[in-house]
Amino acid sequence: MTKTPELQNEIRAMMKGFDSPREFYVGRLTEGIATLGAAFYPKTRHRAYV
Repeated sequence: MTKTPELQNEIRAMMKGFDSPREFYVGRLTEGIATLGAAFYPKTRHRAYV
């Protein structure tokens, strides 16, 4: 897929503050996973089988 200049500029704007694309995506994934974990944190998990 070829990225248009407008799309490239939009991506660069979202990545502002990060040193590299990898850091951007790792940071976003980390935030998302942490948000999901925080939503269910106080609940304990009961196993049907021990």
